[in-house]
Amino acid sequence: NCGVSGPANNNFASHTALSSSGGTVAGSNANATKESGEPNHAGYAGGKSVWWSWTPSVSGNATISTVGSSFDTLLGIYTGTAVGSLTQRAMSDDDGGNGTSLVTFSVTAGTTYQIAVDGYLAASGNITLRVTAPTVSLPTVSLSATDASASETGPDSGTFTFSRTGSTASALTVNYTIGGTAVNGSDYTSIATTV
Repeated sequence: NCGVSGPANNNFASHTALSSSGGTVAGSNANATKESGEPNHAGYAGGKSVWWSWTPSVSGNATISTVGSSFDTLLGIYTGTAVGSLTQRAMSDDDGGNGTSLVTFSVTAGTTYQIAVDGYLAASGNITLRVTAPTVSLPTVSLSATDASASETGPDSGTFTFSRTGSTASALTVNYTIGGTAVNGSDYTSIATTV
């Protein structure tokens, strides 16, 4: 190639690692090449691929695009550790408009995805790679007094119910305070302030 070197992430083994939270990075596939055993991305031979890797910290639907790139891109998303034995997870050609690529697919937290950007008919230019990670859905906690006939002096002391909606994938501690003039543990049976 007359002494002109390709991009640092030209080969699969020298891919550039992306933040687990995703984001937008700039790159180029000028002077890039295709490796022996490399798959055809989005079903086309291409010929000027560059590589990134991404390991999301959250499971869910992710979107990866080359929207804003200066050429007709091919996008391939894979799992695997060797260029000749990758498993395709998603691919795109022209789904981002203006010859760019865009995919939305399901990802698993902790799994490393290999991202290849190539040029249709070996096109090259500036790359805008955008990775939109799944969002974390925080749970919602509500408190309700479920006993309308509760009384301070009567036989029915009352019941409060905490309800949680949303993800239950991890433990959740709820801290709360009790207001009013009655004293916790003195005027009524002691109630914890954490559940």
